[in-house]
Amino acid sequence: MVFTVDKATDNSPLIQAKNVVKSYGDTPVLHDFSLDVSRGEVVVLIGPSGSGKTTFIRTLNGLETIDSGRITINGNVLADAQPLGSGKPHKPHKPNHRSLQKVRLDVGMVFQQFNLFPHLTAAENVMEAPVWVRKIPRQDARKRALELLDRMGLADRADHYPHELSGGQQQRVAISRSLAMDPVAILFDEVTSALDPELVGEVLRAMRQLAADGMTMIVVTHEMQFARQVADRVVMMAGGRLVEAGAPEQIFGSPSDPRTAKFLQSVVHPQ
Repeated sequence: MVFTVDKATDNSPLIQAKNVVKSYGDTPVLHDFSLDVSRGEVVVLIGPSGSGKTTFIRTLNGLETIDSGRITINGNVLADAQPLGSGKPHKPHKPNHRSLQKVRLDVGMVFQQFNLFPHLTAAENVMEAPVWVRKIPRQDARKRALELLDRMGLADRADHYPHELSGGQQQRVAISRSLAMDPVAILFDEVTSALDPELVGEVLRAMRQLAADGMTMIVVTHEMQFARQVADRVVMMAGGRLVEAGAPEQIFGSPSDPRTAKFLQSVVHPQ
């Protein structure tokens, strides 16, 4: 099975975040952050811990609310909040239920932890959302699940339970689970950070294939080789701000901001 993505012909970004501000209490996390992502584009977010990378991608499927700014996903307005001083009462924006449902159908997310149901097999984990959310008949959902697991190199693990799988296999099941909902984009949050080093490669290979097949992806990672080889664009974040963005060869070869150079030095040649 070859996984393909239908790329729209219009030039509008699939994901638009404009002037996003987010704080936890008195602690600011995102400062006037803006980013557009085109259909079929792979954007890798890099930066030190605490720079706002995970918080940002969590705002893209409503797992985090924003204080101000606007987020649009596949033409659906997920968040539109007025900034302080706009003359309107200020409170964190909560998406309406219908918008949130639509965006979560459109955008998959794969987390650091696999979050598989321990009492379900790999195939059943992949089938669960299509059956209960999209109301797909179980036999059709299982056929699709088996195709996706085969695509991830897990055809012989379909009827195994999570505790019978390695961490890398569990993460590939989690990726299959996201794909089963036919998303237009997938968000990846440090998906290899909980894996033993020898298992990282198998997950990155699966992600490379998704990128080659045209899946729109936003990836938070410290795997610089993956960013260098797979990203269409690398975005450097620090202190909740977009420091610089560009093609991998520019960011890794001649970064324009000293914060980027310092960060890359720390991860490529740690002391």
